Amino acid sequence: MKQEGPPSDKIRVRTGEPGKPSAPSELVCLKHAENSITISWKSPADHGGTPIRYYRIYKDGIPIAFVPAITAGVASFVDDTVSSHQSYLYQVSAWCNLPPVGCSLPCSVGDENARRFASLFAASITSSPIEGLLSEPLEARAVDMLRVPRLNDGVSHILLQGFNWVSARNENGWYNVVKSKLGDIKRLGATIIWLPPPTESVSWEGYMPTRWYNLQSKYGSAEDLKDLIRTAAAFRLSCCVDVVANHRCATRQDRNGHWTVFEDPSWGPWAVVCNNLQGYKGEGSFDTGTLVDCAPDIDHTNRQVQKDIKAWLNWLVHEVGYTAVRLDMAGGYGASFQKQYIDSVDRPFAVGEYWDGCTENLVNYVRAGQGALAAFDFALYYVLKRCVESQDFRELNASGNINGLVGVEPQLAVTFIENHDTDHLDYCSTFGGGNLDAVLQGYTFILTHPGVPCIYWNYFSDYGPYCRQKLQELCDVRIAMGIHSTSGVYMARTEPGLYAAYLAPRSRDCRPENATAAMKIGYRDWSPDGHGWTIATCGTNFCVWTR
Repeated sequence: MKQEGPPSDKIRVRTGEPGKPSAPSELVCLKHAENSITISWKSPADHGGTPIRYYRIYKDGIPIAFVPAITAGVASFVDDTVSSHQSYLYQVSAWCNLPPVGCSLPCSVGDENARRFASLFAASITSSPIEGLLSEPLEARAVDMLRVPRLNDGVSHILLQGFNWVSARNENGWYNVVKSKLGDIKRLGATIIWLPPPTESVSWEGYMPTRWYNLQSKYGSAEDLKDLIRTAAAFRLSCCVDVVANHRCATRQDRNGHWTVFEDPSWGPWAVVCNNLQGYKGEGSFDTGTLVDCAPDIDHTNRQVQKDIKAWLNWLVHEVGYTAVRLDMAGGYGASFQKQYIDSVDRPFAVGEYWDGCTENLVNYVRAGQGALAAFDFALYYVLKRCVESQDFRELNASGNINGLVGVEPQLAVTFIENHDTDHLDYCSTFGGGNLDAVLQGYTFILTHPGVPCIYWNYFSDYGPYCRQKLQELCDVRIAMGIHSTSGVYMARTEPGLYAAYLAPRSRDCRPENATAAMKIGYRDWSPDGHGWTIATCGTNFCVWTR
């Protein structure tokens, strides 16, 4: 019995000399150090009708090496002929045949391997070498790579929120403002700068995003942003991207007159949850979190949506240069999806805005993230605000633990006393009514305690030299003593007029006898027991000691 099926349709093919390959794509810098730069790229979409044999590397317009196309898809090259802190412009072209006879350019593999590779093709090559189009240029700088911050990495991280609600209206361009203050930010001791949402947006502030890959925003241009991130990296400062992925604004209306046609990436009503509050005919599943009325909620159960968000995040990290992530409206979609997205970029420092004053709900959120997600500690924020404003600190003690996420999962808690929302929303009030003494009591607490503290831009920039000086002194203590997210704390007094605690920076088990830092806030007097204590910083109703 015959097993062969019917033949396919016939095609007519004419042989001839191969054409030029198109340009290699996605040229990126994989690694950089003071003595080397590693670049990689993808094979051209059009090979010109014959296999790619070699790639030619150009540096500042001059050819410097050939790289055999040993594997299909992705190739790489290590340039170890660089000078420290110098920038170089790289381009790559594809070759259908072997390099010209007598070419003296080095091959990136060893001579023996290069000869073996060449011999595989030499006998079959009868035509002259054909060089394809040059790739888009890539600028790379020979500096040591910035260490990517991660949750629970034992580093004394300090997060600085690098904007406020009106930053987008700065006439000089907000990215330029932040860039001008990078020296001060570095001196403060911050390790991560949280930047505003970078994408095109309906709203000035960036929280109503449209085209994700368009980085022209009210904060500045794409080049302004990339220049800021590059310059921050030179200061050894990480930049945190504010990712708004809970909802999205369309650019066009669909056939029903609903705003559900999205661009860059291209989506339709299928990407919108079916129970959206706008009344649109979303074709997606039900929302996996809290619905919002400002824009259509995205259906995160959709595989294409997941794929596009991961691709966008990878672009923001690997192309734009961000090394940390803040997830806006994290309560609006499932933590399991957020974990997927953060996992896709190798789990950098990531914190979600899960706005909930209940410690248990915050704990459930970060545990659902399985170590990939921290959360802003809104539970502590509300408790600390009430305690400082009333000067009654009993509520800070929750059965021997700090009252908040930081008391249960400190390695996944980002503590704060103010942000761009609490500073401007009608249903919030500024910490301590904006009173500087109250503000500094709040910062004395979070900068000496576990968790990762976040300093709000206004207090860093706009509250005058005294506030800046005291913040500097508090940050100096945290860094010098090595206080980090899981340092130990022993609450000595939590009562009306006084909160006092001992800190053991390098141990989770803190006792007064093994503590090397101590602090107090409130109007009542207190000083630590034992010998060797010196005052590191103090002010109205706050004091910090070290030994």
